[in-house]
Amino acid sequence: MKRFYAFLFVLLFILPVFASQTWVVGEVFTESWCSFCPAARSGLHQLADNDEEAPFFIPLIWQGDSEYQSPNYGGRGSLYGVSGIPHSQWQGYLDDVGGGDAYPRYLSHYQNIVQNDSPATIDIDLNVNGSNQLEITADVELTGDITTTNNKICYILTYDLTGVEEPDYFASVTNYEDEDFMLTNAGETGMYSAAFPLDSSWELPKVKAVVLIQTFAGDHYIHQAATTGFTGTLALFSANVTSGPAQLGVRFNDMSLPTGEIDSWEWDLDGDGEVDSTEENPYFLYETPGTYDVSLTITKDDETDTMLAEEMITVTEGDEISGSLSGIWVAEYSPYTIVEDVTIDQGAMLQIEPGVTINVENEAEFYIYGSLQANGSDEEKDEIVFTTASTWNGLRFLNNMNDNIINNCDISGSISAAIKANASKLEVLNSTLHHNNAISTGAAIHITDSDDVVLFNNIIANNNGSNLSGAISLNNASPLIINNVIVNNTSNMTGAISMKQGSDATLINNTIANNLANNSMIFLFNSMPVLKNNILRDNNNVFTLISSAPTISYSNISGGNEGMGNIDEDPMFEAPTEGDGDEYDGLNAQWNLLEGSPCIDAGDPAAEYYDLEDPQNPGQPLWPAMGTLTNDMGAYGGHNYQNYVPNQDPQVTPITANPIKVYPNPFNPSTNISFSLQNAAVATVNIYNLKGQLVKTLVHNQTLPAGDHTLAWHGNTDAGENAASGIYFVKLQTKSNTSTQKMLLLK
Repeated sequence: MKRFYAFLFVLLFILPVFASQTWVVGEVFTESWCSFCPAARSGLHQLADNDEEAPFFIPLIWQGDSEYQSPNYGGRGSLYGVSGIPHSQWQGYLDDVGGGDAYPRYLSHYQNIVQNDSPATIDIDLNVNGSNQLEITADVELTGDITTTNNKICYILTYDLTGVEEPDYFASVTNYEDEDFMLTNAGETGMYSAAFPLDSSWELPKVKAVVLIQTFAGDHYIHQAATTGFTGTLALFSANVTSGPAQLGVRFNDMSLPTGEIDSWEWDLDGDGEVDSTEENPYFLYETPGTYDVSLTITKDDETDTMLAEEMITVTEGDEISGSLSGIWVAEYSPYTIVEDVTIDQGAMLQIEPGVTINVENEAEFYIYGSLQANGSDEEKDEIVFTTASTWNGLRFLNNMNDNIINNCDISGSISAAIKANASKLEVLNSTLHHNNAISTGAAIHITDSDDVVLFNNIIANNNGSNLSGAISLNNASPLIINNVIVNNTSNMTGAISMKQGSDATLINNTIANNLANNSMIFLFNSMPVLKNNILRDNNNVFTLISSAPTISYSNISGGNEGMGNIDEDPMFEAPTEGDGDEYDGLNAQWNLLEGSPCIDAGDPAAEYYDLEDPQNPGQPLWPAMGTLTNDMGAYGGHNYQNYVPNQDPQVTPITANPIKVYPNPFNPSTNISFSLQNAAVATVNIYNLKGQLVKTLVHNQTLPAGDHTLAWHGNTDAGENAASGIYFVKLQTKSNTSTQKMLLLK
């Protein structure tokens, strides 16, 4: 295909306030988008971008390829007699055939012509009319005589079709009209307009209007030009998701024009005629399945405009889920069934509450770029279940440094690693990962390029990773791995854990046993992990070491190890599996230690590794079989293990007449916390994160009178820092009562 380009820079003049100055317009004809010669492109680029040297330059790109052709593409090219690649005509008589360094030549022509005076001024506006069209209006006044014949006024809409150029100078012509222009004598005035269809896919800030007064005879002299962006007041908005299962959380984004000049917003987010929010970009939780209208009314000065999006939001029951996810999934609508790939987009959050089951079918994958808060209940053992009746491809955390939490979840049935984390932040706590498969990763967990990962108090059992690791694989990743039971996993290569390329993980108080592999239980390549207080038992080799030197101490390891405090003895598990690998049920086996086990009190004696203390018997371990407070080897030792913590809260009559209420919830950046006391009481009100860490103290041992109380939390910590997006708990505590409520901070 012949490629045909031309640059035509013809005389234009600026708006009335600059009546003695001139505009220069650059028209580019192209059959293949952006493929004109680099020198010519550079020339246009520099003119368009340099406000000091070329402040009055208007670039127009006329496309002529098969995918997109600008209106009147051929007509404008014929008008100028374009004949070169590239070919420039300045004011119709200054020719410049491209090649070489075009910019100095173009700039020289520009600087000569821009000194001329114009016989006209144009005031231009771009608005949406009553027919929902983009309308250009031009108020023209002649300041001198026009003596040329066959004059026309041209209306042009341009739009940025690329969106990727930096700086962005491709103002592609998308609409064109012209009509006869009959004004000729100084002092004459006229109002002119043209309307074009409004493309719903356009971002209006990228639309520009251009008006030309030009002769279509002789050298096609352009007497004046003007350009503007959108000048009216227009309510516009978008949403990060428009459909999904209850409870669906939607973040609305105000796109109203003029940008940055709106005084107020009134949102009706559920179509009931009531104002739900006056924020610029509100978040709304749709709790009930149905279809909802959304409207926005904006005010600028004394002018208002309203946008109504009918049936914009569709909330489903939870079956046949695909696409973008956001909001809160609750047991009421469980099970949720995912039938195609789903995504938590950057900036979005999905909160999954206890008792929810998620069925993932058709080999779908669950991509997380935003925040996933899957937080099952530890006290009630009310798990969140990820499962499948066929196959699925697991949870994928990709370039994600949000506070992602998988807590008290049961994850099974994946055929490509249950959890993958790449350059991401993640905590996997108190969960069970079982009967997952993979070919070239860890079957349960695969972590790459990530150090901010915690694996705590999980059971990882009966997984099969055929060519790498039966349980966990690490590549340039150094997670913290504490109090996990990793048993009865199978792989042709590594039964339990593979660590490669600088994976200097820390493993404390884990039980890793009865895994099956042709090679070894733990494979290390160019990695230097630290292992302490672990039980590492295998009938084959425990380690394969290539350019690696692990630091091992206070561990029970098959074959022994010279590190401090290491032993090689039968750990005396209560009821282990009878054999190795995933053919034996590692989930229902008992991996805690019998009384008299050589692993009891054999861990690192430092106080920081002590076993849990019985709060009713200071100085004694919580679990009697632990011996003393000195650390036990294995998953049931150490102060981090909390499976056996009993509920010590006394049974008392609550003094709160009403539970804690939080409003708004979700919130950003502040929320109100209200409660009622029947009697005066000494109270403490604290904010905790999901890990149980104290974030903010609102009231500390303060006597509060009977009656209603409201406190404000502004999303900050006791250290004066802004708290991260996520789930928090407010806890009211008195001598006779404890009450908590969940809150969701979204930013």
